[in-house]
Amino acid sequence: MEEDTRVYLGNQNNVIHPSLFNQTLADLMNSLAHEAVSSSNFFAAEDVNFTTVTRLYGLVQCTPNIVSSECYTCLAACVSEIRKYCNGKEGGRISKPSCRIRFEIYPFYSMASHPPPLPATSTSKIVNDLSQVYMGSYVYFYG
Repeated sequence: MEEDTRVYLGNQNNVIHPSLFNQTLADLMNSLAHEAVSSSNFFAAEDVNFTTVTRLYGLVQCTPNIVSSECYTCLAACVSEIRKYCNGKEGGRISKPSCRIRFEIYPFYSMASHPPPLPATSTSKIVNDLSQVYMGSYVYFYG
């Protein structure tokens, strides 16, 4: 499993309450990492309250060609790099060859009602436009 960060993108806007945001974000992304490694498709997405008027949306996913311990290691590394690459930003993406994470303060995914099956094998192709494809998953991005 390769662990080098290949893509990192931070939203250009800064959050208003960085310490509260960083704690909420860390809690969300760590929870999603644990949920993903327990799922059959190494995927998890959820949104939580950040403030009374703002929600925080998160998504994590690993490629299907690794085992759950490798998935967790990869996701944990991405989560730990949030402060390095996306500190204080309203959103961000960190992609490695075997996993990816994304967070935003706006909805950027929609769950399909009938997901297509994941491919039997996977390449860790990094897609520049994550609004179209996200590692062969059944999540559709918008925004």
